Amino acid sequence: MASQAVIFADTIAAMKKAVKRKSYDSSIERLTNRGNKLRKRARYVHQGQLAPPTGPQVYRETIEYAGYTRDIISRKPPLVDEDGYEIGSDEDEERAEAIAMENAEFDPYADIKLEGMPFRRD
Repeated sequence: MASQAVIFADTIAAMKKAVKRKSYDSSIERLTNRGNKLRKRARYVHQGQLAPPTGPQVYRETIEYAGYTRDIISRKPPLVDEDGYEIGSDEDEERAEAIAMENAEFDPYADIKLEGMPFRRD
């Protein structure tokens, strides 16, 4: 029994050392996309780079809105009339609403209201 315990302990120690060892002897420190960009459902793959080792840079921005902290992935584009001028809040409401309806077809998030989304307090 004692010999089996020693063999078992040696095996566990060898396995722990093997896990800590690098699986390759190459000294390449640069991150590449090679192999990852060809995998199915590869995430955060960009042209010529991988996510940093500290974790992927997610396409989110944290904002403070109505006393809550929310993560967003894009901002709504400013309202622009047919001449290219930005519409202010002091403009005619009917005109601004008509332009907002025209711009809604180009904005994929036009129907999303932040007030109805779940929130978290920080």
